[in-house]
Amino acid sequence: MAGETQFAYRMRLPNSCSEASGELFGRSRYRDGSTEINPDALGQAQWRHYGTSTPSYRGLFSAREILMKRVIAFTDGACSGNPGPGGWGVILRSGEHEREIYGGEADTTNNRMELTAAIQALQALREACEVELTTDSTYVKNGITQWLHKWKSNGWKTAAKKPVKNQDLWEQLEAQTARHVVDWQWVKGHSGHPDNERADALANLGMTEVKEG
Repeated sequence: MAGETQFAYRMRLPNSCSEASGELFGRSRYRDGSTEINPDALGQAQWRHYGTSTPSYRGLFSAREILMKRVIAFTDGACSGNPGPGGWGVILRSGEHEREIYGGEADTTNNRMELTAAIQALQALREACEVELTTDSTYVKNGITQWLHKWKSNGWKTAAKKPVKNQDLWEQLEAQTARHVVDWQWVKGHSGHPDNERADALANLGMTEVKEG
């Protein structure tokens, strides 16, 4: 625009977007054997460049979005018997850093474990982050992106006027999603995707540990 000075700017992303305590996960464990993620474990400081613009365009990026660090998450759930013992698994990745967490419950369902995996992935991030979360559950992805608003508007009833199953977990997932900017992705389960297969293995590990007591 005429009369306005062109400028370039960049914002430094925080080191410590991700920190988790073993208390948050119960039976969860990390691949390195620890029960905590170091505050800097999921990535070093990065620079995000937005090129040139004019001062009037600063509103295109909110302060919250500019300061967010990018995290990639893969989640999966497993259950034996459905209902029965089950487990959940999560891979968190930022830059060159990666952590794996998992857990399980003695009496649950596959859908509950899929939901729990997504909740735990987002809960593990102590600060607001830009998260690309991939699940192989259409129940989770469609529920959080399409159905949730309708369920709440209907008093937590489905279109068939029946109570929404797993309302407690949907409420937790909604709360965790509100803390971040989440891009929900879906991948077909057991299709050879390496990260999905690894998340599945973690979920089965959590389930196995529950079975063995």
